[in-house]
Amino acid sequence: IGGISVRPATAADLDDIANVWHGSAMSMDCAEPDMPSCAELRARIEIELTRGWSLFVAERHDEVVGMLALKLGEGVLDQLFVRPESQRNGVGQRLLSEAKRRMPDGFILRMAATNASARNFYLAHGLSLDRVDVHPKTGRSVQFYQWNGR
Repeated sequence: IGGISVRPATAADLDDIANVWHGSAMSMDCAEPDMPSCAELRARIEIELTRGWSLFVAERHDEVVGMLALKLGEGVLDQLFVRPESQRNGVGQRLLSEAKRRMPDGFILRMAATNASARNFYLAHGLSLDRVDVHPKTGRSVQFYQWNGR
């Protein structure tokens, strides 16, 4: 997809990843009023890496424009965020393709039930609704989507 590359993240990318994550989450149609700050997300990235995240970045013209966090052993797409000004330009599709490539037998993801644009994106790219539940920390409604592989 035009000029977008995906590669494993390095330590030098972590600030950019936190910025992408925060900016994208704040621009969602369901942005949480208690959204963690960039600094809090940056600290969480460090913790999640020690817990087994496989972390990737999407780049366009040497700029980090998206992030993808996978729990490969669990078959979980944990985070996928695209810088707001880069959305609807193939970045999310490229990151989702990377998740499918790395977890060819399928995966599951959780997202806010009110995030209509993400829901439409995942449905358009072959995922299906698995179940609706409640977020264990926030108590808000979440949806689980699955991709069955190959």
